[in-house]
Amino acid sequence: MLTFWKKGYRGTSLDQIVEATGASRAGLYATFGDKEAIFSRCLKLYGDELEARVDEALRHEDPIGGLRELLLASANRLADPMTPPGCLRCNATLELSETGLFDRVRDANDRYKHHMARIVDRAVQLGRLPEAEAAGLASFITAVVNGMVILSRTGAGRDELHAIVDRTLRQFGGT
Repeated sequence: MLTFWKKGYRGTSLDQIVEATGASRAGLYATFGDKEAIFSRCLKLYGDELEARVDEALRHEDPIGGLRELLLASANRLADPMTPPGCLRCNATLELSETGLFDRVRDANDRYKHHMARIVDRAVQLGRLPEAEAAGLASFITAVVNGMVILSRTGAGRDELHAIVDRTLRQFGGT
């Protein structure tokens, strides 16, 4: 996953995947299939990791507070020089938008938006957001995070990304 994240789909060779995993080429083919199938599994793993972070945010007493922690953690990862630049989902979206792999990337983006909707729905259920404000909020949060990814790739640091998170949450009553 990290190899695809760092180098992109096109920039990652099967030899690099073999080196990164320590598996044999034959073992990779037998387990996963071709490079496209390996990449698809990486996108799923990336989404599974997000799902775990969203589940943790949903355990927060206040869903807006949980969302804040989730977004700040994303900002911290984006600003961390030890983490690959951007995010696998967004990088793949930009790289593969006009390829046969785009359906898989679109699914990863839809999954991300679905997880943001889970947080918004919980905030509505607990009375932290009026139902009328909830429509489109998952898309808005997704757009903000995607924008933070692009800004981080162009040099935005932790403080700037944290300010974006704070401003975003203020738009719908979060602090």
